[in-house]
Amino acid sequence: MCVVSRNDAWAVGFSIPYVYILMHWDGISWSLVNGPPANSSALFSLKAFATDDVWAVGWKDYDGNQFTASTFTLHWDGTAWSEVPSPNVDDANYLSAVDGATPNDVWAVGSTNLRGLALHWDGAVWTVVPTPVMQFSALTVLSSANVIAVGAFGATPSSARWDGSQWRVIPTPPVNNSGFLSAISGRDGSIWAVGDQGFPDPTDLIFTWTR
Repeated sequence: MCVVSRNDAWAVGFSIPYVYILMHWDGISWSLVNGPPANSSALFSLKAFATDDVWAVGWKDYDGNQFTASTFTLHWDGTAWSEVPSPNVDDANYLSAVDGATPNDVWAVGSTNLRGLALHWDGAVWTVVPTPVMQFSALTVLSSANVIAVGAFGATPSSARWDGSQWRVIPTPPVNNSGFLSAISGRDGSIWAVGDQGFPDPTDLIFTWTR
């Protein structure tokens, strides 16, 4: 969910069998909003810069038998949602989070065949930016030269930072069991990442990072 104002908020998701959902809050009630057609699709994250500049990301063309999917990025211009072409690197491409510093500096992250997937929007096109070998689940954009993404490498919680020129792995504290970081938020120099560890009875996992 993302909030532009008290009378303007968006939420995304999907129904089963995989049909993406867009919902808008006008200050009184939620309503479904139509978007462009897409096969076997889902949306997972939103970023709003203004009432006429909102991004939503996820995947489409999902095939659970073949484990294939394509990146899916939608943009709201204040009047309608439209799909913006986004690149893929192999057969299984998933976008799980989107955030940005400015309307012309937007990041979307996810995974592709157990590798991290990072796409960057420069105001005109989405491009693939090489990443460390890890899966991304969430990110926070603090500035154009300070982006932090979290997820996992295999069964180990992992994180990486974009420093303006490349992604670098940020070491994370050791955990006793397998784990995964699923959300991150940063403000005033302090960053928090949360997830879980352990199977089949997981426990909370909370990391904090300051610089």
